[in-house]
Amino acid sequence: MVKKKPWKILNLLKKLLLIFLRIISIFLLWLSKSIIYLLERPDFQVQKVDYHTYIQSPQWKAKGKIFKKKVGNRCQVFPWVQLKTYAIHHCVRLVG
Repeated sequence: MVKKKPWKILNLLKKLLLIFLRIISIFLLWLSKSIIYLLERPDFQVQKVDYHTYIQSPQWKAKGKIFKKKVGNRCQVFPWVQLKTYAIHHCVRLVG
C-alpha cells in the first residue's frame, strides 16, 4: 500500500478550498445581482407608513398578541412581571 505524502494531501485540500471559494463567490455575485434587479423593478415599492399610525393598527396589535403569547405573557426584562396591564413585551421600572 502506497502512503500519500502529507504535502500532496495539503495541496489537494488547498485546491478543494479554492474551488469552494470560487463557487461561493459566484453564488454571492448572482445573489447581489438578483437583489438589485428586484429593488430596481418599478412595481417594487416600499410603502412609507407613519410609525405612530402603524403602532395603533390592527396588524401591529395582532403581532403583539402573538409575541406575548409566545413569551408566556411575561416581561422580557423582568420575567416575574406578568403583562396583564402592560401593552408592550417589556416594562421599565423607574427608581427614585
